[in-house]
Amino acid sequence: MSADKKQDRARIEQAASAVATDDYPHLRAALQYAKDYTSLGPNAFGSVPSRILMPRYNPARESQIKNLEDGLDRLAKMIAGMNEVAFRMAVTEKANTIDLTKTPRVPVTKPDAPKDVITGFSALSRLFVVDVCLPPSHVARIRAVEMLLRAADGRAVRWIDAVVGHVGDRPA
Repeated sequence: MSADKKQDRARIEQAASAVATDDYPHLRAALQYAKDYTSLGPNAFGSVPSRILMPRYNPARESQIKNLEDGLDRLAKMIAGMNEVAFRMAVTEKANTIDLTKTPRVPVTKPDAPKDVITGFSALSRLFVVDVCLPPSHVARIRAVEMLLRAADGRAVRWIDAVVGHVGDRPA
């Protein structure tokens, strides 16, 4: 994954730390000020206006304090959530990263030269050519020689190739 698309744990934790050190103390102070300095006495607006304004002021003050408390709680949860996301992303990134230093290396060697032996399809194709192109008495002799030379080295294969090659060149 390219560096610009990759999420960085340090950058997420840095952002959470910035919120925790800069914004959280201000919001906590605002809540404390709202609790300590916004309560008013029963005659704060005068005796007659206080009777009209205080029934509206106190519920508004309590609502403001409740909103600040909720905001402070959500900000603390956001900071904890950002740290959790940073941790989980780092764990996931590590689990999904291929580490080539931990994989065993298999030595690659030059393959051995193929041995000239009759096996599989080549043997079947040669026998088919021998069966089709030669009379039965010749086929029996070639099979007998082939059986004797099967365990011998590559000369047997070259001899059979020579016989089959000459048979294929014979006019029909």
